[in-house]
Amino acid sequence: MLRRYTSLNHLAQAARTVLQNSAQMNQMLTDLSRVDFRNVQEQAGWVCGCDFAMVQQIEQDFKETLEKPKTLEQLATWLDFIVGRVLPSCSSEVFRLHREARKFLLHWSFYSSMLMRDLTLRSAPSFGSFHLIRLLFDEYMYFLVEQRISSAVDLPAVAIMSQVINNYFLAKFGHLSQWTLTAPDRTVAATSVYCMVVKLLRFARCLDVEQFAVASSASMSDTEVDNKEELIQWQHHSTLLNDFHSLYSQPWPFGLCKWINKEADSGIRGWNMYSILLGTGVEEPYGQIMIGKFGIPRKNEQGKDSVDEMAQPIAVDRMMELGDFVVEALNMPQNADKIAIITSEDVLFFDWTKCTKESETGVFEMRLRGSEKMGHSLSWNPYVEGYLLCASEHCSIALWDINRPDENGVLMANVNFLHDRKINEVAWHPLHETLFGSVGDDSNLLIWDTRFNSRNRPILAALAHGERALCLSFNSFSEYIVATGSADKSIAIWDIRNLNVRLRMLSSFDRSEVRQVEWSPHEEFVLASRGDSSTVSIWDLDRIQRNRTTERDSEGPPELFFVQGGHNGKVYDFSWNPSVPWFLSSVDADSLHIWHVPDDWIA
Repeated sequence: MLRRYTSLNHLAQAARTVLQNSAQMNQMLTDLSRVDFRNVQEQAGWVCGCDFAMVQQIEQDFKETLEKPKTLEQLATWLDFIVGRVLPSCSSEVFRLHREARKFLLHWSFYSSMLMRDLTLRSAPSFGSFHLIRLLFDEYMYFLVEQRISSAVDLPAVAIMSQVINNYFLAKFGHLSQWTLTAPDRTVAATSVYCMVVKLLRFARCLDVEQFAVASSASMSDTEVDNKEELIQWQHHSTLLNDFHSLYSQPWPFGLCKWINKEADSGIRGWNMYSILLGTGVEEPYGQIMIGKFGIPRKNEQGKDSVDEMAQPIAVDRMMELGDFVVEALNMPQNADKIAIITSEDVLFFDWTKCTKESETGVFEMRLRGSEKMGHSLSWNPYVEGYLLCASEHCSIALWDINRPDENGVLMANVNFLHDRKINEVAWHPLHETLFGSVGDDSNLLIWDTRFNSRNRPILAALAHGERALCLSFNSFSEYIVATGSADKSIAIWDIRNLNVRLRMLSSFDRSEVRQVEWSPHEEFVLASRGDSSTVSIWDLDRIQRNRTTERDSEGPPELFFVQGGHNGKVYDFSWNPSVPWFLSSVDADSLHIWHVPDDWIA
């Protein structure tokens, strides 16, 4: 029953956005007018024996809803009226009520599925909106029927399940066909149920999109059971939260995902195909990496998707078995076929063009070695082809030029830059070919310049956090701005011209250590972050100065405007698509998610 209430809440607030969108409502009305209702009624009538007069009345009422949009409360009253027409005379006969209710739900589901089938065959642009409204109607119908049976048998609604109610009937009445029950006062019961639903719908009406995203993601970490139930609900209704969302699973656990920065391939009509690098995590001793091809719908002249936003299957272009752990992997920006991979012992350099399409094991051009065991962070220079940085598990940063000749398949680092303690991430500056930054367990943010061959003297340094600094990201629009994440559960924004003072401090949404932070390649003030939870947070620093009402003060910081949930466990990696704004990928151990931040929230 708790799941029913939660589902109703989520669906009601999502349906509200559709009901208030006149363009969507007009499109739904247009698509509905093209449905072959005669064929739908014939097929449904053959199976269900539906009352055609009632079916036609429901169809007409629904068309009027699209022409003259109704509130959620009005829709609730209408659905209650439909249930009342089907189950009025048998409400005092428990067995008959139970039987008729089950038959009604079966007929309702079958007829609506035939309607959705017709919309599917016609490739109706508003299919997603119809699907959402249908889910809301189905859930509310179940709710109404449960409440009617609950009132009839004088049991709490949570007990209204087929096996429970059958056992109850048999224990109390024996052969049910010989018995009837006098229901409790129907007026009181109906009033109570109606008031409860109205309160629920009003709550959903007041809950705006930002609140819903944060609340739903936060609730997933309460307990393992709550997390599982919320995950099921989230995945079931994910298309309501994202303009586009696709989920993929593999037989091996995911550990990393990186969009590959290259021109899109022409896919099927209406789609652009983009490449993504995927790999197993450190938990998988026989690591694998693969290049996948994924389709993203193109926009037409009106700015809308040129095809229905139904996910296309991801196509595996290449796959390679390493026979070792995959700690990190990264493609060279100047040549996407060249890739560096951190394993348990070395950094391996591959050229995909020299590997067959089939799965290979241990095929690499050279081993890259520094003075110490490599860590878990790689960074290719975006300007100088072949320059690669890697942070070690100890206190050094290795720099290689892979264009240099190797010795027996081993290439030693050109330079090793030193930290005081373990280094957690290293990154080249996206706007300066000689600058890079690093953060580590010494809590410092260090800025280095390769023009100065000084192993232990960065050109800039700052105590970035009170605890270990875990990650960093340079802004692609401003040469001075950099973000750092820390074990102190915060994100710090810095101007490297004055590292004595932070520009801004952001508190981690999930109250966990910030493991990854990455600026958007398309929006100057937008960055994403993840911690140890099942969410990815999107921040927009341009919203910091936004005027806030008293009601919005409780919604959290204004710069946190989107939280992506739906993962079945900790998110291990995420990546911005470099070609398509607001498209991201993220992985947990079980699945890859590819999603788009809703346009309604971006505006």
